Amino acid sequence: MAAVLSACAAPKFPTIDSVRVQLRDHESEYVEAAEYWNSQKDVTTFAYFGEDSYRWGDYFIDRVPNGYLVGTGSNNRIQIASFADAAHRAQADVGQLTWWIGKAKALHIYSVTRWSQGDYVEIALAGSEWQPYGLRYAPRNNEKTLEFLHAATQGGITNRNAVVWLQGRWFFFREEGF
Repeated sequence: MAAVLSACAAPKFPTIDSVRVQLRDHESEYVEAAEYWNSQKDVTTFAYFGEDSYRWGDYFIDRVPNGYLVGTGSNNRIQIASFADAAHRAQADVGQLTWWIGKAKALHIYSVTRWSQGDYVEIALAGSEWQPYGLRYAPRNNEKTLEFLHAATQGGITNRNAVVWLQGRWFFFREEGF
């Protein structure tokens, strides 16, 4: 367990102000990512665990010496020779998966999830392994979700998460406990 804990990074953006600056400096890129993810109705989660380790939906993809291990759990992974075949096995388009890997690196994204409760896109930022934090986005033309997230800033709606409005359709979240 100690090896796993030591591999986890501290939050890339340790304060709400540093998240606000990151959003301000890259808002158009975050909007592009959030709107694109919202349009992908066939998969709910992408995660970038680090170079050569990803999650697409229920599938985990990990680079190993002679290819990739792909599966939905640690006991059912199979070895695949190429990245393209690994993406296919994970039910991902290789171009789409490659695009998300690039976005994750450029914007310091740990994961992207579309939540059915509230119908919003959540972008957890780098360093979210043990205490998730990041951005929540109300998609364009979805005023009900915008109202839902504004109500969440009053507390109680999103369980253990603190939610703060940042600007426009963007909200900061941080999980308060485990």
